[in-house]
Amino acid sequence: KYKVKLAEYNIFSLNRQERRGGGVAVLVKKSIQATQLALPQPPNLEAIGVTCTLRGTDLDVVSVYCPHGNMCSEEDIRLIFNTTRETAIVAGDFNAHSHWNDNRWNDNRRSNRAGSAIEEYLLENNKFSLATPRNLKTRRNTNNNRFSFSTIDLTFITANLAQSFTTHSGPTDWSSDHIPIISELAIRVVPQILKPLNWSFVDHSW
Repeated sequence: KYKVKLAEYNIFSLNRQERRGGGVAVLVKKSIQATQLALPQPPNLEAIGVTCTLRGTDLDVVSVYCPHGNMCSEEDIRLIFNTTRETAIVAGDFNAHSHWNDNRWNDNRRSNRAGSAIEEYLLENNKFSLATPRNLKTRRNTNNNRFSFSTIDLTFITANLAQSFTTHSGPTDWSSDHIPIISELAIRVVPQILKPLNWSFVDHSW
């Protein structure tokens, strides 16, 4: 079983068990205090979350993958979003399409079940708002040798982060059909300095 290891990061991951593909992960620099967040596992979503302590504030960061956009329900969305604290970021590949004009999210495609579920949740709850800019290209589609783009990788933030959070697309010359999404939170973090343990073998009291 292969496990990713990066020297400067703690890796929190959830692998798909019953078949290949899928899986979600959150990587946190080792200088930031972080613990895994207990999340429900809805049948149509894969999700992993961590709680990071930044300047005395707990920030929940959740990575989500919805394999089938026509199977994800509003209850699936609610279970994940409502489990987080009042300061949180939820992001991932929701495979959600929407033609919703009132909240900037419109990828010029007919809404599917996941898109409609997210629309309804945002309309009924004010905890989260959509941070993904309108028509941000997040996936490259190829049909009959013709390129088009859709917006299925989405980022949601709690209201208290709105003034210090930005999201934009990254470079497009990667081999994946998904375009990297770069989100930035303008907050200064004081690194946690971990001192090495010193063992004394002279004192036999232990």
